[in-house]
Amino acid sequence: MKTILVPTDFSDVSRNASEYALAYAKEFQYKVIFYHAYHFPITSGTEEPLLVMVDPLVLETEHLIRLKEEVAALMKNYKDIPSECIVSQGLAVDEVIELENKKRFDLIIMGIQSTGILSQMVVGSISTDIIRKGKTPVIIIPENATFKIINKVALGVDYRAPLDTKLLEPLKNIVKTCHSKLYILNVVKPNEHIDDKSIAGIQLENYFEDVLHTTYFEENDVITDGINDFVSEHNIDLIAVIPQKQNLLERIFKKSQTKDLAFHAQVPLITLC
Repeated sequence: MKTILVPTDFSDVSRNASEYALAYAKEFQYKVIFYHAYHFPITSGTEEPLLVMVDPLVLETEHLIRLKEEVAALMKNYKDIPSECIVSQGLAVDEVIELENKKRFDLIIMGIQSTGILSQMVVGSISTDIIRKGKTPVIIIPENATFKIINKVALGVDYRAPLDTKLLEPLKNIVKTCHSKLYILNVVKPNEHIDDKSIAGIQLENYFEDVLHTTYFEENDVITDGINDFVSEHNIDLIAVIPQKQNLLERIFKKSQTKDLAFHAQVPLITLC
């Protein structure tokens, strides 16, 4: 059975992402593993913060109990979905990557908060760091997004560089399972000419020949603005991008636009690693 990893910090944003993951698991028959990273408690009553001496086993048990209580409340409407709870002490990004190396996940689903500069810096850095360092596709869930059938998918690509089409397999599975329409989107600068018969264009046409798809070229100086405008205009249900070692996301990461895209998009964003 395919498996979804859901990192959570018990916030409303994480809880919403967990509910999305359960609905997704029910629709596509996945197992869900809920994960929480915790730290040893620190007291700040003195000049320098001090670690509170706590039995590590007791601390782990307390966090595991809390996670299981959280999951039990979430799963009242999803009782038939296989699930598991895991906790560990450490930094969230490092622990998720280590867990990813130990176990095989088909998908990671995480929440992201769309308001507040501090929350963007913290929550955004966790999700984008996991995307950068990990090897599993990640779906980022905006704080107000709820699961619905995926009828329209927009894939943001860059026709100027060849693609690793193996990375597109999870997206193709979603499109075929949901009978979705795929919109292949290339954001270009005004008056910029892109050859639709480029290597990337031919690769995409061949790879998606057995699914309903259309190619679009959207003019905009800012990639994320172009994608978000297209999403709004066409009522897209899921945005897909290819982050690692691909020209499009190299351009996006240089200006931290992946984070902007995740924060400003009103629909889930899947990164294909």
